[in-house]
Amino acid sequence: MAQIKDIAAKAGVSPATVSLVLNHKPGIGEETRNTVLRVAESLGYTKPKARRAQSAALQNVQFVIYKKHGMVVADTPFFAYVLEGVQAQAHKYGFNVLISYIDERAGKGAVQQQIESIVNSGCKGILLLATEMVEEDLKPFQAGGVPIVVVDNSMRGCNVDTVVMSNAEGACQAVCWLAQSGCRKIGHLQSKAAIRNFTERHIGYKQAMQELGLPEYPDDAFTVGSTPEKAYNDMKELLRSGAELPQAFFADNDCIALGALRALTEAGKKVPEDIAVIGFDDVPMSVLSAPPLTTVRVEKEYIGRAAVDRLAVRMEAPDIPCVKIEVRTALVVRASAPAMPKENHDLPI
Repeated sequence: MAQIKDIAAKAGVSPATVSLVLNHKPGIGEETRNTVLRVAESLGYTKPKARRAQSAALQNVQFVIYKKHGMVVADTPFFAYVLEGVQAQAHKYGFNVLISYIDERAGKGAVQQQIESIVNSGCKGILLLATEMVEEDLKPFQAGGVPIVVVDNSMRGCNVDTVVMSNAEGACQAVCWLAQSGCRKIGHLQSKAAIRNFTERHIGYKQAMQELGLPEYPDDAFTVGSTPEKAYNDMKELLRSGAELPQAFFADNDCIALGALRALTEAGKKVPEDIAVIGFDDVPMSVLSAPPLTTVRVEKEYIGRAAVDRLAVRMEAPDIPCVKIEVRTALVVRASAPAMPKENHDLPI
Protein backbone atom coordinates (compact mmCIF):
# COMPACT_ATOMS: atom_id res chain seq x y z
CA MET A 1 0.00 0.00 0.00
CA ALA A 2 1.27 3.50 -0.86
CA GLN A 3 2.71 5.57 1.96
CA ILE A 4 3.06 9.33 2.48
CA LYS A 5 6.72 9.25 1.43
CA ASP A 6 5.72 7.62 -1.88
CA ILE A 7 3.21 10.37 -2.59
CA ALA A 8 5.76 13.03 -1.65
CA ALA A 9 8.38 11.60 -4.01
CA LYS A 10 6.01 11.45 -6.97
CA ALA A 11 4.42 14.83 -6.30
CA GLY A 12 7.76 16.54 -5.76
CA VAL A 13 6.88 17.90 -2.30
CA SER A 14 7.88 17.15 1.29
CA PRO A 15 6.19 14.42 3.39
CA ALA A 16 5.02 17.19 5.76
CA THR A 17 3.17 18.89 2.90
CA VAL A 18 1.51 15.62 1.93
CA SER A 19 0.45 15.04 5.52
CA LEU A 20 -1.11 18.49 5.79
CA VAL A 21 -3.04 18.03 2.55
CA LEU A 22 -4.34 14.56 3.47
CA ASN A 23 -5.44 15.83 6.88
CA HIS A 24 -7.25 18.83 5.36
CA LYS A 25 -5.05 21.39 7.11
CA PRO A 26 -4.69 25.03 5.95
CA GLY A 27 -1.54 26.70 4.65
CA ILE A 28 -1.11 24.78 1.37
CA GLY A 29 -1.64 26.38 -2.05
CA GLU A 30 -4.54 25.14 -4.16
CA GLU A 31 -2.33 23.91 -7.00
CA THR A 32 -0.09 21.94 -4.65
CA ARG A 33 -3.09 20.54 -2.79
CA ASN A 34 -4.69 19.31 -6.04
CA THR A 35 -1.42 17.75 -7.20
CA VAL A 36 -0.99 15.81 -3.94
CA LEU A 37 -4.59 14.57 -3.98
CA ARG A 38 -4.28 13.50 -7.61
CA VAL A 39 -1.05 11.58 -6.92
CA ALA A 40 -2.52 9.98 -3.79
CA GLU A 41 -5.52 8.76 -5.77
CA SER A 42 -3.36 7.42 -8.59
CA LEU A 43 -1.28 5.42 -6.08
CA GLY A 44 -4.37 4.04 -4.38
CA TYR A 45 -3.54 5.65 -1.02
CA THR A 46 -5.94 4.85 1.83
CA LYS A 47 -5.73 6.75 5.08
CA PRO A 48 -5.23 4.44 8.10
CA LYS A 49 -8.30 4.15 10.33
CA ALA A 50 -6.39 5.00 13.47
CA ARG A 51 -5.10 8.21 11.91
CA ARG A 52 -8.61 9.13 10.70
CA ALA A 53 -9.99 8.71 14.19
CA GLN A 54 -7.19 10.76 15.69
CA SER A 55 -7.66 13.59 13.18
CA ALA A 56 -11.40 13.69 13.79
CA ALA A 57 -10.94 14.22 17.52
CA LEU A 58 -10.29 17.66 18.99
CA GLN A 59 -6.59 17.85 19.81
CA ASN A 60 -5.31 19.70 22.85
CA VAL A 61 -2.18 21.83 22.55
CA GLN A 62 -0.56 23.63 25.46
CA PHE A 63 0.43 27.30 25.31
CA VAL A 64 2.98 27.59 28.11
CA ILE A 65 3.93 31.02 29.47
CA TYR A 66 7.30 30.62 31.21
CA LYS A 67 8.40 33.26 33.70
CA LYS A 68 11.99 33.07 34.85
CA HIS A 69 12.10 36.39 36.70
CA GLY A 70 8.87 38.08 35.60
CA MET A 71 10.68 41.27 34.60
CA VAL A 72 9.53 41.07 30.98
CA VAL A 73 6.83 38.43 30.58
CA ALA A 74 3.68 39.84 32.12
CA ASP A 75 0.10 40.56 31.19
CA THR A 76 1.16 43.15 28.60
CA PRO A 77 -0.50 43.84 25.24
CA PHE A 78 2.44 42.28 23.37
CA PHE A 79 1.90 38.79 24.75
CA ALA A 80 -1.87 39.14 24.65
CA TYR A 81 -1.69 39.76 20.90
CA VAL A 82 0.60 36.76 20.39
CA LEU A 83 -1.95 34.62 22.22
CA GLU A 84 -4.76 36.01 20.06
CA GLY A 85 -2.87 34.87 16.98
CA VAL A 86 -2.32 31.43 18.52
CA GLN A 87 -5.98 30.95 19.36
CA ALA A 88 -7.25 32.18 15.99
CA GLN A 89 -4.96 29.88 14.01
CA ALA A 90 -5.47 26.93 16.35
CA HIS A 91 -9.21 27.12 15.66
CA LYS A 92 -8.54 26.55 11.94
CA TYR A 93 -6.74 23.31 12.76
CA GLY A 94 -9.31 22.13 15.26
CA PHE A 95 -6.85 22.52 18.14
CA ASN A 96 -8.03 23.28 21.66
CA VAL A 97 -5.55 25.65 23.32
CA LEU A 98 -4.86 25.10 27.01
CA ILE A 99 -2.94 27.91 28.73
CA SER A 100 -0.42 27.09 31.46
CA TYR A 101 1.81 29.37 33.53
CA ILE A 102 5.19 28.39 34.93
CA ASP A 103 6.99 30.72 37.34
CA GLU A 104 10.51 29.80 38.47
CA ARG A 105 10.05 31.91 41.56
CA ALA A 106 7.84 29.08 42.89
CA GLY A 107 10.97 26.91 43.25
CA LYS A 108 12.67 24.17 41.24
CA GLY A 109 10.52 21.37 42.63
CA ALA A 110 7.28 23.12 41.73
CA VAL A 111 8.54 23.98 38.25
CA GLN A 112 9.61 20.39 37.54
CA GLN A 113 6.23 19.12 38.72
CA GLN A 114 4.41 21.58 36.46
CA ILE A 115 6.50 20.62 33.43
CA GLU A 116 5.88 16.91 34.02
CA SER A 117 2.17 17.60 34.37
CA ILE A 118 2.11 19.44 31.04
CA VAL A 119 4.09 16.90 29.01
CA ASN A 120 2.11 14.01 30.51
CA SER A 121 -1.28 15.68 30.05
CA GLY A 122 -1.96 13.94 26.75
CA CYS A 123 -1.55 17.16 24.76
CA LYS A 124 -0.47 16.74 21.14
CA GLY A 125 1.92 19.67 21.09
CA ILE A 126 3.41 22.53 23.11
CA LEU A 127 3.82 26.19 22.19
CA LEU A 128 6.41 27.54 24.60
CA LEU A 129 6.58 31.30 25.21
CA ALA A 130 10.27 31.34 26.05
CA THR A 131 11.07 35.07 26.21
CA GLU A 132 12.77 34.81 29.61
CA MET A 133 14.13 31.27 29.21
CA VAL A 134 17.68 30.05 28.60
CA GLU A 135 18.67 26.89 26.73
CA GLU A 136 18.97 24.78 29.88
CA ASP A 137 15.31 25.48 30.74
CA LEU A 138 14.19 23.75 27.54
CA LYS A 139 15.61 20.30 28.33
CA PRO A 140 12.81 19.06 30.65
CA PHE A 141 10.23 19.91 27.98
CA GLN A 142 12.13 18.09 25.25
CA ALA A 143 12.58 15.04 27.47
CA GLY A 144 8.81 14.53 27.40
CA GLY A 145 8.83 13.69 23.69
CA VAL A 146 5.92 16.04 22.85
CA PRO A 147 6.28 18.20 19.68
CA ILE A 148 7.42 21.70 20.68
CA VAL A 149 7.62 25.08 18.99
CA VAL A 150 9.48 27.79 20.91
CA VAL A 151 8.10 31.33 20.63
CA ASP A 152 10.12 34.54 21.09
CA ASN A 153 13.54 33.00 21.74
CA SER A 154 15.97 31.61 19.17
CA MET A 155 17.34 28.97 21.60
CA ARG A 156 20.73 28.73 19.91
CA GLY A 157 22.25 25.28 19.78
CA CYS A 158 18.97 23.53 20.59
CA ASN A 159 17.29 21.19 18.13
CA VAL A 160 13.86 22.82 18.23
CA ASP A 161 11.55 24.84 15.96
CA THR A 162 11.50 28.55 16.83
CA VAL A 163 9.44 31.58 15.81
CA VAL A 164 11.16 34.88 16.60
CA MET A 165 11.20 38.52 15.55
CA SER A 166 14.05 40.23 13.69
CA ASN A 167 15.49 42.01 16.72
CA ALA A 168 18.78 43.15 15.22
CA GLU A 169 17.07 44.29 12.03
CA GLY A 170 14.55 46.36 14.00
CA ALA A 171 17.30 48.04 16.01
CA CYS A 172 19.16 48.86 12.79
CA GLN A 173 16.00 50.40 11.33
CA ALA A 174 15.64 52.68 14.35
CA VAL A 175 19.29 53.78 14.43
CA CYS A 176 19.43 54.39 10.68
CA TRP A 177 16.32 56.56 10.78
CA LEU A 178 17.76 58.67 13.59
CA ALA A 179 21.10 59.01 11.82
CA GLN A 180 19.51 59.95 8.52
CA SER A 181 17.39 62.50 10.38
CA GLY A 182 20.55 64.25 11.53
CA CYS A 183 21.26 62.61 14.91
CA ARG A 184 24.89 61.68 15.50
CA LYS A 185 24.90 60.91 19.23
CA ILE A 186 22.46 58.03 19.68
CA GLY A 187 22.20 56.25 23.01
CA HIS A 188 20.70 52.83 23.72
CA LEU A 189 18.30 52.58 26.66
CA GLN A 190 19.09 49.02 27.69
CA SER A 191 16.90 46.96 29.99
CA LYS A 192 18.34 45.58 33.22
CA ALA A 193 16.53 42.33 32.38
CA ALA A 194 18.83 39.82 30.68
CA ILE A 195 16.90 38.22 27.81
CA ARG A 196 17.98 37.21 24.33
CA ASN A 197 15.69 39.71 22.56
CA PHE A 198 17.40 42.64 24.25
CA THR A 199 20.86 41.20 23.59
CA GLU A 200 20.07 40.89 19.89
CA ARG A 201 18.71 44.44 19.79
CA HIS A 202 21.92 45.74 21.33
CA ILE A 203 23.89 43.82 18.70
CA GLY A 204 21.78 45.50 16.01
CA TYR A 205 22.31 48.91 17.60
CA LYS A 206 26.11 48.45 17.75
CA GLN A 207 26.24 47.10 14.21
CA ALA A 208 24.31 50.07 12.84
CA MET A 209 26.43 52.58 14.77
CA GLN A 210 29.64 50.98 13.47
CA GLU A 211 28.42 50.85 9.86
CA LEU A 212 27.35 54.50 10.04
CA GLY A 213 30.66 55.52 11.60
CA LEU A 214 28.97 56.97 14.71
CA PRO A 215 30.51 57.06 18.20
CA GLU A 216 29.16 54.40 20.57
CA TYR A 217 28.37 54.87 24.22
CA PRO A 218 29.63 52.29 26.75
CA ASP A 219 27.36 49.27 27.03
CA ASP A 220 26.26 50.22 30.54
CA ALA A 221 25.87 53.96 29.89
CA PHE A 222 22.06 53.98 29.90
CA THR A 223 20.76 50.93 31.75
CA VAL A 224 17.20 51.19 33.07
CA GLY A 225 14.38 49.10 34.50
CA SER A 226 12.15 47.19 32.08
CA THR A 227 8.76 48.57 33.22
CA PRO A 228 7.46 52.09 32.45
CA GLU A 229 7.62 53.04 36.14
CA LYS A 230 11.18 51.77 36.64
CA ALA A 231 12.39 53.32 33.39
CA TYR A 232 10.76 56.60 34.43
CA ASN A 233 12.52 56.61 37.80
CA ASP A 234 15.87 55.61 36.29
CA MET A 235 15.62 58.34 33.66
CA LYS A 236 14.78 60.91 36.36
CA GLU A 237 17.92 59.80 38.22
CA LEU A 238 19.98 60.10 35.04
CA LEU A 239 18.67 63.63 34.48
CA ARG A 240 19.44 64.61 38.09
CA SER A 241 23.01 63.33 37.72
CA GLY A 242 23.78 65.99 35.16
CA ALA A 243 25.20 63.43 32.72
CA GLU A 244 25.50 64.53 29.12
CA LEU A 245 22.55 63.20 27.14
CA PRO A 246 22.68 62.01 23.54
CA GLN A 247 20.61 63.56 20.75
CA ALA A 248 18.39 60.49 20.65
CA PHE A 249 17.56 57.28 22.49
CA PHE A 250 16.72 53.88 21.03
CA ALA A 251 14.97 51.88 23.76
CA ASP A 252 14.83 48.10 24.14
CA ASN A 253 11.02 48.19 24.17
CA ASP A 254 8.06 50.55 24.32
CA CYS A 255 7.65 50.16 28.08
CA ILE A 256 11.12 51.61 28.60
CA ALA A 257 10.61 54.26 25.92
CA LEU A 258 7.30 55.43 27.42
CA GLY A 259 8.76 55.70 30.92
CA ALA A 260 11.77 57.63 29.63
CA LEU A 261 9.57 59.87 27.50
CA ARG A 262 7.52 60.87 30.53
CA ALA A 263 10.61 61.73 32.59
CA LEU A 264 12.14 63.75 29.76
CA THR A 265 9.00 65.83 29.14
CA GLU A 266 8.50 66.44 32.87
CA ALA A 267 12.09 67.73 33.00
CA GLY A 268 11.25 70.28 30.32
CA LYS A 269 12.95 68.46 27.44
CA LYS A 270 11.28 68.96 24.07
CA VAL A 271 10.82 65.68 22.19
CA PRO A 272 12.09 65.33 19.51
CA GLU A 273 13.65 68.82 19.26
CA ASP A 274 15.94 68.40 22.29
CA ILE A 275 16.09 64.61 22.30
CA ALA A 276 14.35 61.96 20.18
CA VAL A 277 13.03 58.63 21.45
CA ILE A 278 12.28 55.39 19.55
CA GLY A 279 10.83 52.26 21.13
CA PHE A 280 10.30 48.66 20.05
CA ASP A 281 7.08 46.53 19.83
CA ASP A 282 4.39 49.11 18.88
CA VAL A 283 2.11 48.45 21.85
CA PRO A 284 -1.27 50.26 21.83
CA MET A 285 -0.15 52.90 24.35
CA SER A 286 2.60 54.08 22.00
CA VAL A 287 0.13 56.00 19.86
CA LEU A 288 -1.43 57.65 22.93
CA SER A 289 1.73 59.03 24.54
CA ALA A 290 2.67 62.70 24.39
CA PRO A 291 4.16 62.95 21.88
CA PRO A 292 3.11 59.73 20.11
CA LEU A 293 5.98 57.24 20.16
CA THR A 294 8.00 56.29 17.10
CA THR A 295 8.60 52.56 17.40
CA VAL A 296 9.59 49.34 15.68
CA ARG A 297 6.43 47.41 14.85
CA VAL A 298 6.32 43.68 15.43
CA GLU A 299 3.48 41.67 13.88
CA LYS A 300 2.53 40.08 17.17
CA GLU A 301 -0.52 38.11 16.05
CA TYR A 302 1.41 36.77 13.06
CA ILE A 303 4.05 35.36 15.42
CA GLY A 304 1.30 33.38 17.15
CA ARG A 305 -0.22 32.17 13.88
CA ALA A 306 3.16 31.14 12.47
CA ALA A 307 3.93 29.17 15.64
CA VAL A 308 0.68 27.20 15.33
CA ASP A 309 1.35 26.50 11.64
CA ARG A 310 4.77 25.11 12.46
CA LEU A 311 3.45 23.04 15.35
CA ALA A 312 0.86 21.49 13.03
CA VAL A 313 3.64 20.48 10.64
CA ARG A 314 5.78 19.13 13.48
CA MET A 315 2.88 17.08 14.87
CA GLU A 316 2.28 15.45 11.49
CA ALA A 317 5.96 14.95 10.60
CA PRO A 318 8.01 14.68 13.82
CA ASP A 319 11.26 13.71 12.08
CA ILE A 320 11.67 16.65 9.70
CA PRO A 321 14.52 19.14 10.31
CA CYS A 322 13.90 22.01 12.72
CA VAL A 323 13.57 25.54 11.37
CA LYS A 324 13.88 29.10 12.65
CA ILE A 325 11.08 31.37 11.44
CA GLU A 326 12.07 35.03 11.69
CA VAL A 327 9.28 37.63 11.48
CA ARG A 328 10.32 40.92 9.92
CA THR A 329 9.89 44.30 11.62
CA ALA A 330 8.92 47.75 10.33
CA LEU A 331 9.57 51.25 11.67
CA VAL A 332 6.45 53.29 12.50
CA VAL A 333 7.35 56.98 12.52
CA ARG A 334 5.38 59.20 14.89
CA ALA A 335 6.14 62.50 16.61
CA SER A 336 8.81 61.36 19.12
CA ALA A 337 11.45 61.16 16.37
CA PRO A 338 12.31 63.77 13.75
CA ALA A 339 10.98 63.49 10.24
CA MET A 340 13.60 62.58 7.69
CA PRO A 341 14.91 65.50 5.63
CA LYS A 342 13.74 65.48 2.02
CA GLU A 343 17.24 64.85 0.68
CA ASN A 344 17.38 61.57 2.64
CA HIS A 345 14.02 60.15 1.61
CA ASP A 346 15.57 57.75 -0.86
CA LEU A 347 18.06 56.27 1.61
CA PRO A 348 17.40 52.69 2.78
CA ILE A 349 16.02 52.07 6.27
